[in-house]
Amino acid sequence: MVLGGTAGRMCTVPKPYPREFREDVIRVARNREPGVRIKDIAADFGISASCLQNWLTQADRDDGIRSGPTTDEQADLPRHALVVGLRQAQGPEGLQAWDTGARRPRPPPVPRRLT
Repeated sequence: MVLGGTAGRMCTVPKPYPREFREDVIRVARNREPGVRIKDIAADFGISASCLQNWLTQADRDDGIRSGPTTDEQADLPRHALVVGLRQAQGPEGLQAWDTGARRPRPPPVPRRLT
């Protein structure tokens, strides 16, 4: 997926890692020997420590070890929950501008004085 960036630059969004890869990394991290750091395991698999920590946190939620939405629950969240949050944060005008992709209207131009 390519997203428009600032100043005409293009940004690419990387594809998510395959599920099997994530499961393998999580299994290795959970079964690590004492003294082995998350940072070292992440480096061995070519991912960042924060990425692995996020995966472990989500795996704990999925397994009922931590509270919070599971992966399936996050996938089922309807779009209207996002819209309701935006409406509360920005008011109806902000939501309308976001929903239609339109910009907020500009103020009228200031008339020039002719000399």
